[in-house]
Amino acid sequence: MLTVLVSQRVEVVVDRGETRDCLDRAWYPTLLELFGEQAVVPVPNHIAAAKSLLTDSLRPLIVLTGGNDVFETQPEVRERNSVERMLLEYATKHALPVLAVCRGFQHLNVMLGGGLSTSDGHVGTPHTLYSADGSEEFIVNSFHNEAVGESDLAEDLRVELRSKDKLVEAAAHKIQPWLGVMWHPERSNLGHVHQMKFIQRFFDRFKDS
Repeated sequence: MLTVLVSQRVEVVVDRGETRDCLDRAWYPTLLELFGEQAVVPVPNHIAAAKSLLTDSLRPLIVLTGGNDVFETQPEVRERNSVERMLLEYATKHALPVLAVCRGFQHLNVMLGGGLSTSDGHVGTPHTLYSADGSEEFIVNSFHNEAVGESDLAEDLRVELRSKDKLVEAAAHKIQPWLGVMWHPERSNLGHVHQMKFIQRFFDRFKDS
C-alpha cells in the first residue's frame, strides 16, 4: 500500500496557549481520488517527531500543502519550513515523488533557489491556465497573494502551465518526480476533473521507474 506523508499548516492559538498542526479533512478523499488506496500520514511540524517517521525502507509520496506564508518570522512557521526541507532532502535521497500545492509549491521553489513575487487578482478568483504552447487547458481555483513569476522560477524547474498574467501555475522538476501546482486540488471547482487528470498523468509517468 502506498504511504503518503502530508505536511500541515501550523496555527498558534494564543488564548489557549496552543500551537496546532492542521490538515484540511478534504485532503483524504482528494488523495484517494488521485492515487488510490493508501495510508495517509500527517507530518508534525516538529523536527524530531517528523524525523522519526522517516526510515530507509519507507518509499512514500510526499505532499507539501498550503497555509502559512513561506517567509513568516514566527518560530512555529520556521520549524514547519525546516520539516519540509527535511522531507525534500529525504525525497532527493530516495528519488521519491513530491506534490507541492500552493504554499507548498512556493516553498519548493524557494528551497531550490528560486524566489517569489506579489500577485494581484489571485485570491478567490478562478482563472484559466495555458500550456507552454499557449493553448487553453482548464480552470483552477486560486487563493494566493504570493506567486512564482517566470523570472522567479528555480533553475531546476520547468514551466508546465501559466496563467493569463504569465505567472507559473504548475512546474515540474527537470529530473526528479516532483510537481508543483498553485491551485488547491482539495478544494473542488468547475475544473476539478481536469486538474486531477493533469496531476495523475504527471505521476503516472513514474510508476514503473
